[in-house]
Amino acid sequence: MKNRDTWEFAHRFYGRLSFVFGLILLPLTVAAIVLLSKRFSVTTAVLAVAGVQILLLLALILATEVALRVKFDKDGGKRE
Repeated sequence: MKNRDTWEFAHRFYGRLSFVFGLILLPLTVAAIVLLSKRFSVTTAVLAVAGVQILLLLALILATEVALRVKFDKDGGKRE
């Protein structure tokens, strides 16, 4: 949170990514839970899917940090 530009960029970037990931993950999550719960307990299936989703959220944070470094310098100034 260096300044308003970096703050707004990060929130817009992460928001767009998380929206797209959410649209993709919703049907995949339901399918994975249904398929996994046939072999394992529902609790185990949900925990496994939640673990994968947490890893994906961390990947979104990493992607946002990379995008910030590409767009802004270490002091928050825009790169040209």
